[in-house]
Parts: sequence; C-alpha cells; structure tokens
Amino acid sequence: MDYGEVLSRAWHVIWKHKILWIFGIFTGLAGQASGGVQNLFSGTPRFQYNFNFEDFSRGDVPPFLPEFEANFNRFFESMPVWFWVVLGISLILLAIGLWVLSIYGRAGLVHGAVKGDEDRPFTFGSLFKEGSHYFLRLFLLDLVLMAGGLVLSTLAVLGLAAVGIFTLGIGLIFMIPLLCLIVPLSFLVGIYLTQVQVALVAEDLDLWQAFGRAWRVVIDRPGEMIVMGLILLVIGLAAGLLLGLPFGMALAPLGISLFGGGALNSTLVTASMIFGLILLPFAILGSGILTAYTYSTWTLTFRRLTGRKAGAPAAETAVAPIAPIAPAAPAAPAAPAAPAAPEAPGEFPPDA
Repeated sequence: MDYGEVLSRAWHVIWKHKILWIFGIFTGLAGQASGGVQNLFSGTPRFQYNFNFEDFSRGDVPPFLPEFEANFNRFFESMPVWFWVVLGISLILLAIGLWVLSIYGRAGLVHGAVKGDEDRPFTFGSLFKEGSHYFLRLFLLDLVLMAGGLVLSTLAVLGLAAVGIFTLGIGLIFMIPLLCLIVPLSFLVGIYLTQVQVALVAEDLDLWQAFGRAWRVVIDRPGEMIVMGLILLVIGLAAGLLLGLPFGMALAPLGISLFGGGALNSTLVTASMIFGLILLPFAILGSGILTAYTYSTWTLTFRRLTGRKAGAPAAETAVAPIAPIAPAAPAAPAAPAAPAAPEAPGEFPPDA
C-alpha cells in the first residue's frame, strides 16, 4: 500500500469537502459523551471535593488555594438537593445527545470519505440523511462495546483481587509485565474496532458481518494497519500539541503569577478567560478537522487494502454483456409449381 497516496488523498478529500469537518466535530463529541456517562454512573462521590493540603510535602501552597477551597465547599453545601437532581438529569440528557451526534458523525465521515474517494458529489443534508441508514447498527455496536468493556473491566478487577488475596499480594508483582501489555493491546484493538465501523458503513454490512470483514482485513494485512496506526498516532500527538499550545500561552501568565508570586490577579484571570473563550472555537474546529482526517485516512486504508483505488466505485454486481443476435438463416427457395395435367380428349373445361 502506498502510504503517501492514502495520506494525501485523505487530505484532498476533506479539503475539497469541508462539510466533513462538521461531521468530525460531531464525531469528536463521542469522547465527551462517554466521559460524561462514565462520570455520571461511576461510584465516585460527585460534587464533593475536599482539598487536602497535607499532600504538599513542604506545606508551601499559594495563598489563594485555601480561600478557593473554602468558597468551593461553601458553594456545594449551599445548593439544595433538587439542584443536583436537575443537574444530574441534564448531564445524562446531554451525554445521550452528544452520543447520538457522534454516531451520525462517524457514519457521515466514513460514507463521505467513500464518496469523496470515488469523486462523487454530496451535500451536508444528503450525507446526514444517508447516515441515518447506518445509525441503528452503529448504535448497537456502541452498546456491544460498552457492555464488553464493562464485562472485561469487571473480570480484570476480580482477577487482580483474587490474585492479591490468594498470594498475599506477591502475585501482583508478577502481573506487572501483563499490565504493561495493556497499552499496545489497546492500540491494536482500537485499530480493529475502527475498521469494524469502516467496514460496516463502507460496505453496508450488518453488525456481525462487519466484525468478520474487519478481522479478515486486519489479519491479512497487519503490517500496513500497524504502520498506518503509528503514523496517525504521531500526527495526532503533533496536532494535539499545536492545538494546546495557544491555551498554554494564554494561561502561562496566570500560572506564573499564582505559583510564582502567590497573588491572585483578577486582571490576569479575566484576560486568561477571555483568551480561552476566543481560542475555544478554533480548538473545536481544529479537533474536528483532525478527526475528519483520521477517519478519512482509515476509510481509504480499508479501501486500498480491499483492492479499491481512487475514483473507483464500490464493487457492484457484474452484468453479463448481451450476446449478439445471430443473423437469420436465408429463406429456402420456393419449390416450382407442378405443371397442370393435360386435358383428356372430349372433355370440356368447367365453367368459370
């Protein structure tokens, strides 16, 4: 596979069809939705934070922190119960809404990348409408992945607890090498699950067919998949640094003032908030472009590894050519009429 062709073609597609950036923003909301759901349903107490200043080894803390802690705790203690109930329901509804938008975003990105690679035109409305065709399957995919992740996490915690109990904690030391494998294993599983989504949309497969199709593609060409994953990982890290750099520059004076001199300057706080709000739309747009480029690249990778080139439409049912009609055989010449029998003598011909 030509990596340069795939990367450049993916950029060409999202640059020509900039509406994919919007779907990239929708897709980026998936992380916000999952994070919100995780926070809402986790067992960790929420809305209650007690800063423990004993964690500072030397006891040197900026003067504004104790005051901030007091105001923070006072605010949470003053809020009635109904406020937290309404806030919790609102966060749940917000998480569900972001999740729905992320499903439409992923469907639109993959479908749009396929159309863009085939040089077919599309609009935002048409792409959003066609993405509804894949919504239910992607929704079920997310449910399957969430349920599977919950089961695996539970089994892992129970397994570690059992090892620690039965070996008095000594067995946990030998588990460290296995825990180190989580990062590369998560990387490989992420590639596979991305290809499941791409196969589901690009080839219009059902859920279990998409799992099988992605598995065959990844297993047949693991080297190309891993290399492309590493390339996109480096691109993502570099882009993340570039997107976060302006925020760091905006917050740097505030951080220096707080942790350097220990004084809380209201002017610096206001200026940092204003700069942050100004930069936030650009950060969201940049994240959307990066997400659109990543999904487009994975979609084109899938297409190249399955034999489809740029501009080539998806495989369709072949129609056999019409066989030429054989020329009609010449008509046989008519047989000559038999001569009339001669008349017998003495007989007269019949009256006409």
